[in-house]
Amino acid sequence: LVERAHLLLGDEVKQLVGADPEARRLAHQRLDVLHGEPRPPFGEEAIPGAAEFVKRLRDRGRPFLLLTNNSIFTARDLQARLARGGIDVPEESIWTSAMATAQFLDQQRPGGTAYVVGEAGLTTALHDAGYTLTERDPDYVVLGETRTWSFERVTRAIRLVLGGARFIATNPDPNGPGEGGTVPACGAVAALIEKASGVSALFVGKP
Repeated sequence: LVERAHLLLGDEVKQLVGADPEARRLAHQRLDVLHGEPRPPFGEEAIPGAAEFVKRLRDRGRPFLLLTNNSIFTARDLQARLARGGIDVPEESIWTSAMATAQFLDQQRPGGTAYVVGEAGLTTALHDAGYTLTERDPDYVVLGETRTWSFERVTRAIRLVLGGARFIATNPDPNGPGEGGTVPACGAVAALIEKASGVSALFVGKP
């Protein structure tokens, strides 16, 4: 997958990146990190200048946060994938849409329950926030990025939303890159559930 991440920096960007034109470009634009499927054609390589830019931030002791809409993986998973691409990012400097969603739900209803259509990054974040995952009368139906969604799970999600569960989705992306070409992403599956239930999702991740 191609992760589109933002580095949150202060007012000293020019001092940090110096005269390196590629690093300066990255400081003012989106940082695209390639770290997808560990098999061709999607290698785990960073775009030129990315590793050097992050290293310079760390060498200067400048705090930064890498944001991603990818809810499939945990921050530790992404740290390992980035490392294989040559980018050294501490786990605590990675913030996923799954983590943002879990934090939001914890603020809305601490210790709540959720039915999840998603993968380990999302379920782990919800567990860490003190949530219980259930298929019976959940407070929320939570949809994230997933490569394993099924008609049965989506149907269950629709019925729970119709039964009163609040509908939350990690991110609105309608599609993304996959092996062989474009694949449907969280926003596309959310649209299916919205259309069938008549209930709009609340999206937590960045647009």
